[in-house]
Parts: sequence; structure tokens; C-alpha cells
Amino acid sequence: MMKAIKGTRGFTLHEVAIAVVIAAILFSQATMRYQKIAEHSRMDLAAVQLNNIWLAQGLYHSAYGIYATTVSTLEEARLLDAKFFGAANSQYRFAIVQADDDTFEAVAARVGSGIWSGEISVDEEGMLSGEVRDSRGESIRPGGTA
Repeated sequence: MMKAIKGTRGFTLHEVAIAVVIAAILFSQATMRYQKIAEHSRMDLAAVQLNNIWLAQGLYHSAYGIYATTVSTLEEARLLDAKFFGAANSQYRFAIVQADDDTFEAVAARVGSGIWSGEISVDEEGMLSGEVRDSRGESIRPGGTA
């Protein structure tokens, strides 16, 4: 049989409740930060894919004198790998939204998320632009820090 040691005392319910509330606040802040960093990583990957489209468009333009009007045209010319731009990519959809003899714009639109939305794009000069926003209105841009 165990005897109680005199002078020892445990935590009160009030102290435990305060500790739980503080832990919950810290956890929610860490979770939001993690989600933003993870989304920034997905967006950076989409920016790399847009850079691949830009490079492929340069090669296509050198060969044919015009820019390709669709991503599938670049895939058919074996300048892009379809597995990176098709249905396998569930976070971004890639499209060439404008193309002619001298200019083009390709877009990666964020899909498949109830929290994040937006798009980033690249033009014939390789300039990335656009942003992705979360449901609270915070935005991230390609090449920036999370």
C-alpha cells in the first residue's frame, strides 16, 4: 500500500486548462505556417514547370517560327514530358492561354484545394508573375519566401 507523501501536490485543473490552451494556440500557429510553406513548395514546383514550358517554347519557336498554342503540341514535339503536365498533376493545371508569332503566355492555375487559389504565369521573356492566395487572403508569389 502506498502512502501519500506530505507536501507534494499535483497540478490544478485550472493550471492544466491554461497549459492546454497555450499548447493549442502554438499548434494552430505552427500548422498554419506549415501549410503556407507546403503550398509555397507546390507553387515553386509549378514555377519550375512553367520554366520548362518557356524553354520548350523557345525551342519550338526556333524550329517553326511561331510559338505552340497548346501544351500538348509541345508534348507531341517531344519537348515536354506529359506526365508532368497532365492529369497526374492534381495541384496545378497548365495551359498556354495566348500564343502567336512573337509572344506567348502560359499559366499554371491552382486547382484541387479548398484553401488555396490563384495562378502564376510565364511569358516569352521568361518573366514569372501572379500569386496564389489562401482563404484568409494571404498570398505567396513565385520566387519569394513563405
